[in-house]
Amino acid sequence: MSDSMRLRARVIMAVAALVGPPPAVLAADFSLVGEWEDTQTTPGCPYRLSFNAAGQLSVISGQERLQATYTYSRLMGPRPIGRVERVITQSNHKPDCDGRVITYTQDPQPAFVFLEANDAIQLCFDAQGKRCFARLVRR
Repeated sequence: MSDSMRLRARVIMAVAALVGPPPAVLAADFSLVGEWEDTQTTPGCPYRLSFNAAGQLSVISGQERLQATYTYSRLMGPRPIGRVERVITQSNHKPDCDGRVITYTQDPQPAFVFLEANDAIQLCFDAQGKRCFARLVRR
């Protein structure tokens, strides 16, 4: 191997170390379980999601309090990394941060999970990531 090829290989490895692993690598170790908070929420109007390992989800959005069940499926490919589907089981019928009142429903509500970093995700209505409704960070 020539000196220029060795130098090029070292530069590539140094840049890769600075950038970190690609989302597909991070996705292998990703877990939705935990507390998440929206970073783009209206000031004074928290939006928090709590996923537990038993498939239960709690949502706080403004005055709204929801309980739901959820399933999470990993997707093969770099983006999106997964699909989460929730079914609301309880609602306090109060307005969320957008002023909407969500009522009790047994209809599954799917969303696609896009990994931005190990502790930051985006939830979107579509698999292309064009209709996103929350950017969440792990609390």
